[in-house]
Amino acid sequence: MKNPSLNRKSPILIVEDEYLVAIDLAENAVRNGERVLGPVPSVDAALYALSSSDALAGAILDVRLGSTHSFKVALELTRRNIPFVFYTGQMEIEIPEIFQTVPHLLKPANWSDLKAALSQAIKTVNETPIFVDRPQTAVAKEIDMKSLIMCLRQRAYTLTHDTAGSDRLVEQALCKALNELDCFEETVSLEQSLLDMLETVHQLSVSGVYH
Repeated sequence: MKNPSLNRKSPILIVEDEYLVAIDLAENAVRNGERVLGPVPSVDAALYALSSSDALAGAILDVRLGSTHSFKVALELTRRNIPFVFYTGQMEIEIPEIFQTVPHLLKPANWSDLKAALSQAIKTVNETPIFVDRPQTAVAKEIDMKSLIMCLRQRAYTLTHDTAGSDRLVEQALCKALNELDCFEETVSLEQSLLDMLETVHQLSVSGVYH
C-alpha cells in the first residue's frame, strides 16, 4: 500500500547532479504518488525552475553540486517558505547556521525516510515561517549549456527508461530544434522550448515517425 502523498497538487523539486541518483529519486517519488519538478543538476537550473514554478510542496537538495553547493537554492527556498531537506553522500559537511534546523539525510536513504524528513520540514515551516511574503526573485532566465543538456537527458530518461534511448532522444530533439529555430517563441525560455521539443520528438518516436 502506498503512503499518502505530501501534496498531490504541487510538485517536489529535486536538485541532484548524479544522473542515476536523480532518476532514482524522481522515480521513487512518482511511484509513491508525488509530482516531480526536475530533476535538475545545478544551482542555476534549480533557481530557474523556482522562478518558473508557482507552487512547490517541497524540495530535496543534494548539498554538493559539482564544484559548488546548493546553499543559494536553499536560501531562495527559505525566502519562499518552501520546506526542503538536504540529501548528501558526504559524512562531514559544513552547513551554514541559517540551515542548521533543516533535515539532513545521508545517501542512500529510502523514500519513507525522505518523506518523513520532508513532512517534518513542512511542519516546521508551517509553525515558524521565516518570511511571510514571497519576494520578487531575480534569477537568470537561462542556464548554462551543460546544465541544459543534463536537464534534457534526465527528462528523456523519465520518458524512455533507457540510457541509450534517452541520449538518442536528446540528439533527435536538438537536431529538430536546429531545423526549427525560427519557430521558437521569444516569450518562452530556451529550456522550456527544448523540453517541449523533446516530448514532441518522443511522441513522434512512439508513433513511428522517428526510428
